[in-house]
Amino acid sequence: MAKTSTMDMTVGNIRKEMILFAIPLLAGNVFQQLYNTIDSIIVGQVVGPDGLGAVTSVAPAINTLVGFFMGFSAGSSVVISHFFGAKNIPGLRRAVHTSVICTFILSLFLMIVGFFLTPPLLVFMSTPESVMPLATQYLQIYFLGITGLMMYNIGSAILRAVGDSVRPLIFLIITSILNIFLDLFFVINLHLGVAGAAYATIISQFISAILTIAVLFFNKECYNLRLKEMTIDKSILSQIITIGMPAGIQSAVISFSNLFVQSYINRFGESSTAGWGAYGRIDAFVMLPMQSIALTATTFVGQNAGAGNVDRKKRNTRISFPCSFMHSGSCYS
Repeated sequence: MAKTSTMDMTVGNIRKEMILFAIPLLAGNVFQQLYNTIDSIIVGQVVGPDGLGAVTSVAPAINTLVGFFMGFSAGSSVVISHFFGAKNIPGLRRAVHTSVICTFILSLFLMIVGFFLTPPLLVFMSTPESVMPLATQYLQIYFLGITGLMMYNIGSAILRAVGDSVRPLIFLIITSILNIFLDLFFVINLHLGVAGAAYATIISQFISAILTIAVLFFNKECYNLRLKEMTIDKSILSQIITIGMPAGIQSAVISFSNLFVQSYINRFGESSTAGWGAYGRIDAFVMLPMQSIALTATTFVGQNAGAGNVDRKKRNTRISFPCSFMHSGSCYS
């Protein structure tokens, strides 16, 4: 296995490996959060309060969806990292291909359902009438591009599972910069307003997905993708669902509760909606370090569980928990 693209966490200095893995992961999460944040900034400056209110009002719905899939993809990451740590190459390959094909099918389902459920969802959230048309437009376009987001996330989850957190970061840096230029071009030059911001986001997400999936197809590692192996292994899918479904629900519950909070805030008008949305952006950034620590621990424990290294799993836990507690404590200070 090429050392430049994977990290074997079953050997070596635990703290050093966690830091080397977590820093690119945290940076990548920051860039991923920048997608909608940049949309909000540019739309707010160019379109005005109604445009900003439209973009921020749909944030809880987007965060609920993204949160669920991030948790669900953690199920794939755990299973894949377990096989990787155990050096079980046939199982690793089945898990990788099952994860990719299932994600693609699920993304098509969510694209269709999300597009048609957007109007009633925004009504449920008591979205102000003044921003309803723009909010509907933005969220429906976002759902049309949900495949790009989900394919990037599962591709990066696979790379993380084998210890590669650097290439997903590189792809996010590239597409985040692209997103800024596309936002400016579509919103200012083409005068597409909120729709332009949505188009910029989904185009950038599709490019990040293409880059990630291309790496999986064209690399020479043991986890590379092959079209002839694109089948669903039912036993592995069962493992992924068993681990990923509770994690996905847990991740989505907090964001889902914000849908109700958003529905009450929206009743005070677009200015309150925009203000609440701005707070939500800040809150999302505050949570990123803990999310990165959790994802690092997931990969580390998964690989060492597969290798049967019980002691290294325990030592990782003794490092991860204090780090999370210190960060959460600093948020309240």
